[in-house]
Amino acid sequence: MKKQIERLLSLIIVLAIAINIISIHVFADSAPYTLQQNTVQDENGQWVTSGGAYTDSRWGMYNCYGYAINRFELSGFYLEANDRGNIQYEVGEIESEMPIELEGIDYNQLNEVVERVENELRCMGYTGVSHTLNTIPDVSPSEQLICVRMGDDNGTSFDYHFMRYDLETDAWYHKPSTSAILKFNGVPSRNVEWIGEACLLSGEQSTEYTYKGDIVFIKYTKNTIALPQSAPDVKHIKEGRDVLIEFKVNVAGNYNISISSRYAFNYEIYDNEFNIINSNTGKTSVSIVPNLQKAGTYYIRANFYSENVEGDVSIGIEHQHTYPPRAMYFNSSLHKKTCPCGGSVEYESHYVRRSEIVDGRYANCIGCLRRLDLTTDNAGIIMNTVIKISDNGSYVLSNGVVVLVDEDVEAFLNGTLEFNTYNEPAEIN
Repeated sequence: MKKQIERLLSLIIVLAIAINIISIHVFADSAPYTLQQNTVQDENGQWVTSGGAYTDSRWGMYNCYGYAINRFELSGFYLEANDRGNIQYEVGEIESEMPIELEGIDYNQLNEVVERVENELRCMGYTGVSHTLNTIPDVSPSEQLICVRMGDDNGTSFDYHFMRYDLETDAWYHKPSTSAILKFNGVPSRNVEWIGEACLLSGEQSTEYTYKGDIVFIKYTKNTIALPQSAPDVKHIKEGRDVLIEFKVNVAGNYNISISSRYAFNYEIYDNEFNIINSNTGKTSVSIVPNLQKAGTYYIRANFYSENVEGDVSIGIEHQHTYPPRAMYFNSSLHKKTCPCGGSVEYESHYVRRSEIVDGRYANCIGCLRRLDLTTDNAGIIMNTVIKISDNGSYVLSNGVVVLVDEDVEAFLNGTLEFNTYNEPAEIN
């Protein structure tokens, strides 16, 4: 917000970045203020109207537009050195490297802004781009919905402001200039003016700006990869452009990620906050195994090394599967172990201890604990009981087979894994 003033503060912004100061903003009101239309997260992650936490120095590096279109990676791919101290992004920079107001366009005309935004989304490879006026369209999990509205500072200057809808929380979020991220109260409506509000290092503040009149809602299909894959996904990159691909994992762990193309490319892998996990440049093929430390959303951004080529990249993502020590009954001959990611299943034969067979026919399977009837069910028979079990649940069968849980693998390979010995059969957890 307030982009003209933002430019006047660019030298201060650059200095602030150099000395790790993050209280750079365009909001002039320093008096105590309570948010009226928005909430902000405090240090405990609670949404509050005052006492918000300004915890990310990168908030000073991107604005409402960069946040709305989910392009706040640093440094920005489409951002040339300019007089704004690396602030991402103004409408127009992605398509032509020049903000819309610097091209002589009267940017207080909403239709001009919308047209440029839609062009920029298509430049980045997004499809299904459409918009509605003052009416919120239905949106699916594969789509992104944003909105834009014009505002003015008592008629002296004009501005635009963007918000982004999150389907999972059914709420609208936005980031006024260098503010922390705000959560809008309710839904955007033409009947309700937006107040210029923010949360900065110095606290919650307001401006003279108000945003009123028409609201345009822009919807587009995200570039996604659904896991598990049956085959690598192919994504197209236009000449001089890039592609940002979203994928979600439902379990933390190591993932095999392969990227290939006939043309040399650059790539980065980001977490949900756009922290870089892995990157490389000038490759035609890479195979990496990053550790994704929590379930959630991740991103791959890729562009061709040469700006003069257009083509496809192939991307494969597969979880390195792990299995729980306890199996689940499958049928009269087998039990199964399913990786927590849901993408792989291992099947094993039932097996029982001879010493636990009752009436010459009944026994519990050691792997899945199912009560088996050995006259109708198929099972291997172990002559002796399990005699060694680790604290984490790994165990040694009498035939010498070691069954390991994930927590014990490293210790086993290093020769430091210890087993507890039991005189009587013990339950394996």
